[in-house]
Amino acid sequence: HAKSLNTDQAWDAYEMLVDEYYTIKENVVPLSKDQALVTVLRTTADLVEDTQTIKAEQQEIRKLMHEIDHKVEEQITLTSGEQRRLQKGIAQKVYEMESDPKVRPRLFRELHREIKDRFGVASYKDVKRKELQSALRYIENWIPRKVS
Repeated sequence: HAKSLNTDQAWDAYEMLVDEYYTIKENVVPLSKDQALVTVLRTTADLVEDTQTIKAEQQEIRKLMHEIDHKVEEQITLTSGEQRRLQKGIAQKVYEMESDPKVRPRLFRELHREIKDRFGVASYKDVKRKELQSALRYIENWIPRKVS
C-alpha cells in the first residue's frame, strides 16, 4: 500500500515496517523439540481443562433452563382468550343440558365449583394453561350431580 501511494511519508512508513519485521524475526529464539513438546502439552492441557469447565457450565445452564421451564409451565394461567373459551364451553354445556332459565344458574354454580375442585383453583381463571384442553374435555363430559 505504501508503494502505491508513492509519497515520502508512505515510504517512511514502509521502511519502518520492514525494519521492525526483521528486528522481531532476528530476536525470535527457536524452541528445542522438548520445549516445543512441553508448550504443546501445556496448551493442550489448558484446552482440555477449559473444555471441561465449559461442559460443566453448559450442564448447569441446561439444568437451570429445565427448572425455569418447569416453573413457567406450572405457573402460567389462562390468557383472557383462553378464559373466554372456557366460559363458552361452560355456557354451551349448561344451555345444552337445561332449557329452563330458572335451573341454569344452579348448573352454572355447580359446574364452576366442580372445575375449581377438579383443578385446585380459586377461580376458573386460575386454571393452568397446560390444563386448558383437559378442562374443556371435563366440561364436555360433565354430568350434574343433582338432577332435578
